[in-house]
Amino acid sequence: MSAAALTGEVVGREAELAACERLLERTAGGPAALVVEGEAGIGKTTVWRAGVAAAAGRGFAVLVCRPAEAEARLSYSGLGDLLGPLAASVLPQLPEPQRVALEAALLERDDGGRPPDRRTVSVGVLTALRALAAAGPVLLAVDDVQWLDAPTRRLLEYALRRVQEERLAVLVSVRTGAGAAALPLELDTFADSRREVVRLGPLSLAALHRLLRGRLGLSPPRPALVRIHRAAGGNPFYALEITRLLKDGDGLLRGRLPVPGQVRELLAARLRRLPAATREVLLVAACLSRPSLELLDGEALAPAEQAGIVSVLADGRVSFTHPLFASAVYDAAPAARRRGLHLQLAERVTSVEERARHLAVGTTGRDGRVAGEVWAAAGRALARGAPDAAAELYQQAQRLSDEREQLTCAVAAAECAIRICP
Repeated sequence: MSAAALTGEVVGREAELAACERLLERTAGGPAALVVEGEAGIGKTTVWRAGVAAAAGRGFAVLVCRPAEAEARLSYSGLGDLLGPLAASVLPQLPEPQRVALEAALLERDDGGRPPDRRTVSVGVLTALRALAAAGPVLLAVDDVQWLDAPTRRLLEYALRRVQEERLAVLVSVRTGAGAAALPLELDTFADSRREVVRLGPLSLAALHRLLRGRLGLSPPRPALVRIHRAAGGNPFYALEITRLLKDGDGLLRGRLPVPGQVRELLAARLRRLPAATREVLLVAACLSRPSLELLDGEALAPAEQAGIVSVLADGRVSFTHPLFASAVYDAAPAARRRGLHLQLAERVTSVEERARHLAVGTTGRDGRVAGEVWAAAGRALARGAPDAAAELYQQAQRLSDEREQLTCAVAAAECAIRICP
């Protein structure tokens, strides 16, 4: 799919779409990278999706990961998204030690608590990328890379530092202000001619007009359009939310418009329009690291899908259309309600690690039983070669333990921290 074709679907981002095309063209000569950065709601994911669609249209093998904030502490969550769908075809091509280590990291095998060698897992990821690139060009695409779990991030950094002639394109989006100023995934190791960074700025007035007309079927009078543009700071997500609230009658021309700093109230007002049962199921989804129809009431969720707040994927997974919706739903609930819901979800999720996290978040004060479960989950994370996740869980166990056990937990967390260090 060409940049010209994509421009018809993406409003006001012609230069960024052209950068996606350049990324795919550069890959013919070896690895290349594109980083799309900007503030929340500015349209990073829209451009990222367009780049993914363009790569698929050119016959690239596409490895996709869209981590959410709730997944940032789950070990190898991103790795499962990237390689999981291809595990059956790619893993058999790897040397046995690498295959076995990757299978353990992906929960495809149980080695009886023995953690896979970190270097072997890292080499396995690199070998898998090389095997895929030998068969054809590959796009490795990560949206909202600031939420990528640390074990997966380390594996990708190891691999991307070592690619040389592979036909590999790397496309990542990152929120500005989300961390260090350096390029994510150590992409600054790519030669200057092989990487590009685009920062999304505000939409122009004309582009915003096209967006409102295309998404909401509205063509506000120019004075109202100017006020919306100014209040939103040219941010398309904010502008859409402002306009949705003011689209009835002549509301666009009256009163003071909300400003970006009040976006959470904008989202809360939109959520309040939903049925109570829908708001409740959205809170459940916001508490889950990976919400799916297996754990949610699909009938109650339907109004939120119709309102464009969530989308339901073909495999039954549920995704908020923007991370701010999940934050608004979660933050609006009383703390006691959230804790109670986490405890309920602990009885429903199947992952040992996720159950432990729900128990830890839902428990206040010391609780030896919960501390024991969190300790066991930390051991499971360590056995998968994820000392980052294990260290955090040991710290949670320390908070929940009595004084006699706190030192043991602290030592275990420190030992994990030592393993993290290169």
